[in-house]
Amino acid sequence: MPRLATAILAAWIVQASSADAVKTSLRSPLAESDNASRRLSFEQIANYAPRSLVTDHNAIDLDQKFLELALAEETSSGFAKAKRMYKEGGNSKTIARVTLLNVLTDNIPAGTDILGEAEDNDEINLTLLKDAARGTDQLSLRYITSEVQEYFNQCRVGGMQSEQKVMNGCVKASGEIKIKSNGQTMQYSYSPATANYNARTLRYFSTELEAKMLDCPRCPYKDAKMFSDYYGSAKYADEWILAALDGGKTNFVRGDANFLLYGYAGRRECVKKATAYMSVFMFALRSFEKALDFCVDGDDIGAIHSWDKGVAYYTGSAEDQSGLLNGYLMHQLADKRCKNFRTCGPSGGLMQADTSRVNHDILALFNQGQDQVDNLSCAAAKVTKEAIADLMYIPLVQGAIRYAYKVDKEQGGEKEKAEGAVFAAAVLPRVYQADTEAAGIIYHHMGVGATSTDVNLVKEAFESVYRKMGIGCEEVGGIVNSMGEYLAGMSPCTASDDGTRGNDNDDKNKGTDNDEGTGNDNDQGSDNDQGSDNDQGSDNDQGSDNDQGNDNDQGSGGDNDMSKGDDNDDKSGGGNNDKAIILGSVLGSLSGVLLLGTIGTLMFIRGRNKEDAVFDANPNSTPSIS
Repeated sequence: MPRLATAILAAWIVQASSADAVKTSLRSPLAESDNASRRLSFEQIANYAPRSLVTDHNAIDLDQKFLELALAEETSSGFAKAKRMYKEGGNSKTIARVTLLNVLTDNIPAGTDILGEAEDNDEINLTLLKDAARGTDQLSLRYITSEVQEYFNQCRVGGMQSEQKVMNGCVKASGEIKIKSNGQTMQYSYSPATANYNARTLRYFSTELEAKMLDCPRCPYKDAKMFSDYYGSAKYADEWILAALDGGKTNFVRGDANFLLYGYAGRRECVKKATAYMSVFMFALRSFEKALDFCVDGDDIGAIHSWDKGVAYYTGSAEDQSGLLNGYLMHQLADKRCKNFRTCGPSGGLMQADTSRVNHDILALFNQGQDQVDNLSCAAAKVTKEAIADLMYIPLVQGAIRYAYKVDKEQGGEKEKAEGAVFAAAVLPRVYQADTEAAGIIYHHMGVGATSTDVNLVKEAFESVYRKMGIGCEEVGGIVNSMGEYLAGMSPCTASDDGTRGNDNDDKNKGTDNDEGTGNDNDQGSDNDQGSDNDQGSDNDQGSDNDQGNDNDQGSGGDNDMSKGDDNDDKSGGGNNDKAIILGSVLGSLSGVLLLGTIGTLMFIRGRNKEDAVFDANPNSTPSIS
């Protein structure tokens, strides 16, 4: 098994030796001056306490929710609704574009705080999204979001259906807005139903990989590059999703998919899982990578906010503060798959526990990384980020193996084949980077249109690259029946099996191998109470974090040119700058060392013996993380 124990202990040593010195010398003056207005924490995200305001980012999973509701209709009109939801969003980063009755006589800079009113005359806090030049009559106003997730934004329109929209907090159709700082007023009008749009959408996540992860300072980010290299396109996720929505074909260098072979049932699975596990998945990793960039620049405020965003994109708002409710993103997928592979509980080995081993481990790493970037311990944070990336692939591997089994041993139909195909597509670039032959075997047996599927060959191919992927046999587990007994041939591999292809060794589990579990697989024959891979219609979570891009009413993401070429809410969080980031050092130096020591011990117990890191952040960065 891989090298996480060494990595975590190394991070602990770096943290212990450098935290105080870095904190004193590199913290920005702004961070120090803001200390008096900071609070200890914001609402938790599945037991993670963010130190910045990310309720707006956390709500991207609501776009996934409504996308899935539309797909569930399995009709042409339902898919049209889903396509609009994918492109236009509705729940994250809402912008009102208003038309002034008189052109501006002076320039107004981006970030200017503005007051407006709702139809009931309640006050609404807004901020100018981008510079407004003298002579213009157009203003793009971003809604300031609440610190309470349940009421984070009461103006949510975008591409949602009329019964799904929330408009009681939208700026009223006409009236007066006022600049807070000088009291200047401006008369305006606009259409609340059509001119409130969203600049963070699922499609934005799918289309911005090149700008945000490949062609940017200290890029390319390694995960993004391996995916774009494998598929031959930086917009691989968008191409996959649109082809699945329209019943078309992709044109990839590798991993092609012909959705003409599927009806609505199969295409539904390929859309909803791709938005969550190809688009949002990669943007969550991007946020952790971006946090390292801010860290190297000595910007702890930007680093903390970007790190918090990564957690939000991994988890989503539906998980609630406890993480025990059913969500739509990667957090939910990990908790679902652990019941199929008996990897629930803090140390794995359980079926009925509420939380997966993956999520227990990843929460510890989320907390550890948060402290590290807050203290500008960048080298240690890099190690932590690599361990997080490793863990995030485990539920995707489990999903691929599970549906290979359903297709092969349970004669699964179009739905099961499609689910297997999209899970494979979400992890194949990572496998290909480790071993091209293993990736070829998996695609041959699981790609869209595969003529046959042999789960034993698929499982063996995955196991052969576990070591290079930084994961272990016991972390992935094996498929169990409803009694928790391993199905025939589906026991976890052993340490000798996870680096070279060979027969799966399940001698140690022969007493529990069970040929009878083919009809249940602990999911009552379906991966969703409504026939999909989620108790509420999805395993998913996704979104589009575009705080800088083109001003686009079509929902492709982009109403932001305030940024330095990235997400550009890394400090403001979509809210008040004075409150967006909390007190920088929640843990003192000694308590931080003790916490990291505990985590290091926990991860050591996992028994990982990794090779060289395969998720090195920013390989061409200057300055570098050392």
